[in-house]
Amino acid sequence: QWLGDGAFYTPPAIFAQLYVIHGLKDGKTLPLVYLLAPNKSKAMYIQFLKRLRDSVPNSKPDQMMIDFFH
Repeated sequence: QWLGDGAFYTPPAIFAQLYVIHGLKDGKTLPLVYLLAPNKSKAMYIQFLKRLRDSVPNSKPDQMMIDFFH
């Protein structure tokens, strides 16, 4: 299972968001990937997740939980 969460107030001003993917291992949540997002567009998130999938081909989480602000 992966968990995704974004923080809007912590990245340097040139980035729109710090986004973190966490994974669960032995009952513990561990940060796996950090993204300094240039914007918050749907296209950017799709590109990020595709690159993540292609970079880690053996990782096949059965669930991904995210929070969504609109």
